[in-house]
Amino acid sequence: MNLQNPKVARVTSLDPAEFMYDLSDLDDTIDPSDAEFVDVLHTSWVSRVPKGHVDFYPNNGDTGHMMAVYYYTDSIKAKCRYTSYKCTNWKDFEAGKCATDCSNNSCNEMGHYASPDKARGRVYINVKDDAPYCR
Repeated sequence: MNLQNPKVARVTSLDPAEFMYDLSDLDDTIDPSDAEFVDVLHTSWVSRVPKGHVDFYPNNGDTGHMMAVYYYTDSIKAKCRYTSYKCTNWKDFEAGKCATDCSNNSCNEMGHYASPDKARGRVYINVKDDAPYCR
């Protein structure tokens, strides 16, 4: 760590808003420069644009704004894992055109156990409607 310009190790953003913010102004929104590792859970229409080193889209990010809090909490408490798979988009993920195992850093764990050493970019996961939400 550079002591003259220290950087936070990790920031987790839970469904960051885009509406009424200037997304071109990096001081107005979360972005990868805010920490050594930035992971983002997208759970509603107000949060579609990738903003982190890894961006998680449970059920294509269409589960409801507050669900990000529940998923993160459940990732700590649940006995199952939130294994999420790297993919270009939800359509390809649903069609089975993306990785289905974790070889070649093709997956990451959504929530508390997200790792800077695993898949980055857009990652997708199917979640259940009720807790525990992981499958």
